[in-house]
Amino acid sequence: MISFTTSTSSSITPRRRTAVLLSVLVACILRHTTDAYDAAFIHSGCMIDDDNYPQYYTDDDCNTQYGTTTGCSLGTGWYCNDGLDVNNLPNLVYLDDALIKDGCGDADSLVHYGYNGPTEGWYCFDDGPWGATDWNSFIHPGCDRSQGFYPVYRYDTDCPGGSCAFGEGWYCNDDEDVSGWDWNYFDNSFIHPDCSDCDGDRCVWFNPDENAWLCNDQIHF
Repeated sequence: MISFTTSTSSSITPRRRTAVLLSVLVACILRHTTDAYDAAFIHSGCMIDDDNYPQYYTDDDCNTQYGTTTGCSLGTGWYCNDGLDVNNLPNLVYLDDALIKDGCGDADSLVHYGYNGPTEGWYCFDDGPWGATDWNSFIHPGCDRSQGFYPVYRYDTDCPGGSCAFGEGWYCNDDEDVSGWDWNYFDNSFIHPDCSDCDGDRCVWFNPDENAWLCNDQIHF
């Protein structure tokens, strides 16, 4: 812990002393903020529609992937898996904002993109623009309410055969077998924990503006 003492013999004036203390405080806050997130260099346009999505690469991963010996171009962190050189991005392509909490990559988790909310950008699967989210959302595209299908939260005893594909979580109630799916291809979801504002067993809705499933009580503008 840094301690500060004052002395009547100090050559620093009270105003300057305050400025010094503030600069140290700001530096500490910035350092903490930087340490709170994984490094991320995900370029815009990294889209699952093109079979591209962010992955966490260590220097060893980059050397193996690209046959190099110098590691990742910007160090360990999140990159789009399309191999685009983030040091030489084409015109109108930029690095997305990211608030991927520290340790998400080391935990072999995935990330998803929040289009709206306080801060637009990439988040760890159990996080989002409005705080914590249920990471265990396995809702396949095409879960169509107009056809009588919608996501429900299921335990193993609720699933066909007494076992859900990836354990308890959110699944479409059409009982499609998703056991062979890559998790990156499931619908985007920012369903918060304890999602209980339900109409029967319908507790979530799809917001096309945010391209994500939300709890019924999550009304965002």
